[in-house]
Amino acid sequence: MVSQANGFKRVEKGAWPLTLVLGVAVACHSGSHETHGPSEPTPVRPPPAVSKSRPVSVKPAVVPKRPSPKPVNRPPRRFRIRFFSAGHGDAILMRTPGGHAVLLDAGRGNQPFLGDNLVRRRLIPFCRAQGVRRLDAFIVSHPHWDHFGDPGALHEAFGIKRIHVNADGEHFLGGALRTFVPGLELRLLHAGRKLRFGKLLLEVLHPAIDAVPAVMERNLYRQNNRSLVIRATYGRHRFLLTGDLMRHGELRLLARGGPGRADVLKLGHHGLKTTNAAWLRAVRPRVAVASLGAKWKKRFDALPRTIRRQLARRRIRLFRTDRDGDVVFTSDGETLTVETHPLLTLMPAWAPAWAKKAARRKRVVSEEIPRGVDP
Repeated sequence: MVSQANGFKRVEKGAWPLTLVLGVAVACHSGSHETHGPSEPTPVRPPPAVSKSRPVSVKPAVVPKRPSPKPVNRPPRRFRIRFFSAGHGDAILMRTPGGHAVLLDAGRGNQPFLGDNLVRRRLIPFCRAQGVRRLDAFIVSHPHWDHFGDPGALHEAFGIKRIHVNADGEHFLGGALRTFVPGLELRLLHAGRKLRFGKLLLEVLHPAIDAVPAVMERNLYRQNNRSLVIRATYGRHRFLLTGDLMRHGELRLLARGGPGRADVLKLGHHGLKTTNAAWLRAVRPRVAVASLGAKWKKRFDALPRTIRRQLARRRIRLFRTDRDGDVVFTSDGETLTVETHPLLTLMPAWAPAWAKKAARRKRVVSEEIPRGVDP
């Protein structure tokens, strides 16, 4: 019951308005229907019919471009070729701005009578410091202890899978390399083969494939004359790398047409018993490099006076690794620069005091070689 007193309506206890009761009942009924009641399926409209006369144009999906993989090695700004101070041995490292790294010979190996492992002492620490994590190619000019280095250590450090060798290397080193370095592949190089690493081109000029004897012999001089001769070309600049080629091998190559002109000539066989006048006239280099130094049993290499006179007569600048340390050439394809690092000279512990003192006084020297060889 509702009673009115003093202008206000009062609802007595136990009485509720009819509108309020109906509203609560409707809300409860709708809520219970949505929660517990069976829901009717929503009708699905069929897709509009497509006329057969008008073709449907489907836009191709846009595939995002994948970024080009970064080189494993940290590339230098310019092409660099380094002649290591390896004593009586050869070790040449070539690096390109594209991140390629090629090693030609590796100096002394792990032979006990040498007392020095150039690979573990110099090559591996230097390459890691320069950001070289992988070698694109390892080339051995011929199978002598002062050139093939320590392939096992190179395999552990850089994971090399193949070694490029000449016929002598395949014959004398093949079995041992496959035994100590499992999974290693040997590739034979001869005249006419080419290897390209970006803008760097390596051309094999010697030995000819028909010059390999049927029966291999252990004559050191004949093996030297069958060394790989490689001409490296980068832009306008050429580097002639001759391994241990001696006079007889030079005459053979001249008889087949010659090596062609080059800016830099690496003297064969450490500058000993090599480099005749006809060879220098054919190559016409501006710079010559002799990789020589301490041998064994406290002996040093001595560059013959006749060779020094021939180079001086033709105004060919001579760099020696025993005196100048590491010799580094830098090229951008147009300009060639040479640097010497005397502090990196291989100086054994038994070297005389005057030689060590003279090496400490020298500093890094850099100069430009203006002329290039026209291709």
